[in-house]
Amino acid sequence: MDWPESIRVGDRMSPMPLTVRWTAKVTEAVRLMREVRISHLPVLDGSNRLVGIVTDRDLRQVILD
Repeated sequence: MDWPESIRVGDRMSPMPLTVRWTAKVTEAVRLMREVRISHLPVLDGSNRLVGIVTDRDLRQVILD
């Protein structure tokens, strides 16, 4: 069995993750997350650079506030 110290992050990551633009509406992100059953979305700016990650918890908080 491989122990965690011998496993590379690159071996476990999603090579082509689903992303959302920072300009996307909250409802769009929620719909996308529900459709593909994920709880985190990388957020990209206009230059396709990673600027953050939004979680289902983040979005639930927005909706509840």
